[in-house]
Amino acid sequence: GAPVHKTFKYTQPFYYHFQYRHQIDDHNGKRHAPISLETTWGTQWWPHRVFAFLLAVTEVNAKLMIDYLSQRRETDSPTAMLDFRRQLVRELLNNPYRDNGGGEAPRNLRRRFSEPGHGPMQPPLYTRKFKNGSWLPSTTKYLQRRWKCKTKTRTYCLCDKTTFYCVPCLAAHLSEV
Repeated sequence: GAPVHKTFKYTQPFYYHFQYRHQIDDHNGKRHAPISLETTWGTQWWPHRVFAFLLAVTEVNAKLMIDYLSQRRETDSPTAMLDFRRQLVRELLNNPYRDNGGGEAPRNLRRRFSEPGHGPMQPPLYTRKFKNGSWLPSTTKYLQRRWKCKTKTRTYCLCDKTTFYCVPCLAAHLSEV
């Protein structure tokens, strides 16, 4: 047989994919250069990691938008990105639209912890539980207990050394006091 040539028409999504697929790599390059927020913020807790990723993507988008709106030729130099980050941080800290009325929560939290007999505590190392007025020894240095919500924790409230709380449950306990 003779070779058969078939033609087909690109659909729009395939056209866009092949036309703009390099944009993701370019965006990631801008996000990671000169230094990436995700790698400098050494956290393993996934909500913080997701927040760091979204913050870094927003930062790059803001830089690209400002470059586009000011009709500047994009500068890929590391110092330009660092200068932009410094300016962005200053603007975020001195934001006139920021709600400054939320100052009561930390004061309430400090007051709660300063109330006699309440506050987050951690047991001594190499202990398992508090029984008959003393901590029982353990072979594990940092023994964790499971709370009602199945979360492993090492935190108890000063008011009761026998009950361990995860962070949200401890906050609920302190708000009930």
